[in-house]
Amino acid sequence: MVDLRAGCPMQGCGVGKDGELGALWRRWTSLRRDVGLLLTHTEQKGEEWKDITTSIEESYSYLASLQAELPDPSTVSFSQKEPQEILTQVEQHQAALEQEQQALFSLGLRLEHALGFSFSQDSISPEPSRKALEKIEESIRSLKERNLLLMAAAEEEQKEREQVQKRIQDVENNLFAILPELEMSSNPGKKQELQENFFSLKSQLKHIMDSLESRYAEIPKQKKW
Repeated sequence: MVDLRAGCPMQGCGVGKDGELGALWRRWTSLRRDVGLLLTHTEQKGEEWKDITTSIEESYSYLASLQAELPDPSTVSFSQKEPQEILTQVEQHQAALEQEQQALFSLGLRLEHALGFSFSQDSISPEPSRKALEKIEESIRSLKERNLLLMAAAEEEQKEREQVQKRIQDVENNLFAILPELEMSSNPGKKQELQENFFSLKSQLKHIMDSLESRYAEIPKQKKW
């Protein structure tokens, strides 16, 4: 600074606090600081934008994996999967979708914050990212609707199984109630009536089991009907 002032051709340029050389020096120092801050800000925005893009890609991949795990409600088969298994899976997916929706909201805020930095001189357009977030939101909404349909199908299946199990239990109870009377009865007319009731109940039970076999490809032994 001393050398610069010594070489200044202007009289008084290095004299006093408000000398022209001092003023130019302060402006240059301020400009250098501003440029440094701008470069740092630009780098931070670039990293933030990169993180947003990565988060969008990860969200796409995660939602695709959830969709692949969920069976189609219109074609779901309960031959191999129990209704309770489906309900548990739906519950887990519902919780995952709620978390993903919250993450999407945070991602939207991050995007709007990043867009606060002017893109007028940047080659990156914000529109694809906005559209990507809208597509992710639509995917979440679609998967939630699919979840509800699966839940309804599983609950309906569970209800039907409980009704069938009750019918089988009622028939079995009636059969077991008739057997002692049938063995002890000495009245031919009464015995014939009991036999007719007994075979009628056996026919009902067979009809129920035939219906189950036609509905399900396989009825594992551990299933309690």
